[in-house]
Amino acid sequence: MEGTRYLFTVLFLILLSCTSGEQNQSSLDADTSVEKAMPQLARPILTPTKRLRQVRREIGSPRAVTDTKSLITSKPYQQIPKRWVGLQMTDTSYVEYEPCNGINHSLEIRSDTLVVNWTLESSGYFIQNVEEEGGNFSLFCYSANLQEKVNFELQALKESPNSFVISWLEDSRHYRWLVTAEQYRYDFPLVTNKCPDSMVPEKQFREIDFSLLE
Repeated sequence: MEGTRYLFTVLFLILLSCTSGEQNQSSLDADTSVEKAMPQLARPILTPTKRLRQVRREIGSPRAVTDTKSLITSKPYQQIPKRWVGLQMTDTSYVEYEPCNGINHSLEIRSDTLVVNWTLESSGYFIQNVEEEGGNFSLFCYSANLQEKVNFELQALKESPNSFVISWLEDSRHYRWLVTAEQYRYDFPLVTNKCPDSMVPEKQFREIDFSLLE
């Protein structure tokens, strides 16, 4: 009789262990499914400063294309603002937008590196030279892999003080953003899209016709 009870006890413990393992696996599968379905929630959002450090680690040393000392002591380099933030257009004005997911796009110059911060990702470039003419700036750069020259043009808008259009050509694609220097960002209203608990749709703005701004 005692032997039978012992046998039933062992079988019960084995069955309980298998059931617990299946539940844990089901929970893991469910978590993985959520992560795959909503990767933007699982992905860490880096601040611009942390992104800059990460990009500099990834692209390494620019010595192959840049004389850093000559660059950072040149007059145009001293004149160009080192941080730029993106602007959006409403029916009445330009505004700075803080999205729910990610950060506002921006640009940073740190020593001989230019970092372009997209909403969720960043790209790094080696600065070879900076030129200034009439309040407009040109940055002559190399891509991180040194395989492509990428030139960034910052053109001031006459009808909107402290607003610039930055444009560049890369991988046969033409990019253009509306930006302002960091020190002037508070001249523009801030629109935030707060989402402390869950994702919400991003706010929509007017499409900028850059041909009218040139």
